Amino acid sequence: MTRILVVMLFITIVCGAKADETCSSFVGEPIAPVPIEVAISQLSSLKQLPKGEFETTMDYNSRIEKKTGGNIRRMIIGKPIESRRFFEYDADGERLKIKQYAFTYQEIDLFSAIYGGGLPDKININPFKSFGAVISSSDKKTGYYSASNSFGVRTSVVSIERTVKAIVDPDTNNSYSLFPSADLSPNIVGELMLSPSEARQLKPKLNLAFVVIPKEPFVLNGVHNPGEVTLNNPQSVTERFTILVADIQCGLVLDGSNKVLGAYMTR
Repeated sequence: MTRILVVMLFITIVCGAKADETCSSFVGEPIAPVPIEVAISQLSSLKQLPKGEFETTMDYNSRIEKKTGGNIRRMIIGKPIESRRFFEYDADGERLKIKQYAFTYQEIDLFSAIYGGGLPDKININPFKSFGAVISSSDKKTGYYSASNSFGVRTSVVSIERTVKAIVDPDTNNSYSLFPSADLSPNIVGELMLSPSEARQLKPKLNLAFVVIPKEPFVLNGVHNPGEVTLNNPQSVTERFTILVADIQCGLVLDGSNKVLGAYMTR
């Protein structure tokens, strides 16, 4: 039993080291992140390319790679910054602290999306042990209606149609967040050593990206109604979502020319 535990620990350490090496190899390199819409379009086409009965796995993978230009193995997907307050500069220490919420401020309600969207038969995923990142989200007000609670208190409820595109990693090793190193407060993913003048110039220009390896079923689409209409939350949301299923390997911080300044592993 002890030997098994030692072997498992060794495998975990080696895999973690390889993942860290993969992420750190991006630092200092210029990259070209693709919009999530492009990635979704490429991967959606794979649903029309099932493996043939007399096709070897090697031949099938080769055909898929040609279809996606080799991107099936790894994609770098850009993520717009939602708030720069998650980049905190420490002038005394001359370091820019990157909080994990820079990558994951918006979340998709996976339980509602999977079960409300009728997807449990299409993907084997535990919504309580999986993490992801919303890449884009937009709301459109479609109208209002009057509603009341059980006490007869009435309110005006706004109807909202929400469109969400997200990346979800179905296997995050039971951590509390996408970045285990930032599980605990103050939730710092990493730091960039910068002088005050460098930080002042760089902070407004920072960009983000994720390094991912797409996984079957690649893309999921659905409609659900997240949240509950209450007096404190008088809105009825119909969310149309597109989920790109992938192994999220790294979160990248980029400068204005898309050179990688920091790369942080997710496991």
